[in-house]
Amino acid sequence: MSQRGGSLSPADRNRLVELQNDPNEEKKSPESEALMQFMRQAVQAGIPPHQAADIVFRAIRDERFYIFTDAVWRGAIHTRMEDILHEPNPTPIDLTQQSSGSTVTAAEA
Repeated sequence: MSQRGGSLSPADRNRLVELQNDPNEEKKSPESEALMQFMRQAVQAGIPPHQAADIVFRAIRDERFYIFTDAVWRGAIHTRMEDILHEPNPTPIDLTQQSSGSTVTAAEA
């Protein structure tokens, strides 16, 4: 995404210096790193902020509570809701269907 201000993921750059985490002390698990990489790829591949804003404003005008800017999540949400209603253990959901790399499941996230 080449648009300035188009991504929220590096928002820690705005954190006050005295509140920033020491990068030398951060120890992330391989699963956490894989999830962060997936999220970075998803943001880069996502729709431009102005298009997301249009979707959100349209949903507000239509008085819709749930707003989806990417239909790929509907299947994962449906599976999760079915698991809640029928009470089994959570079904692992491959969140990387649209990207390459390590598989991160909703149960791990």
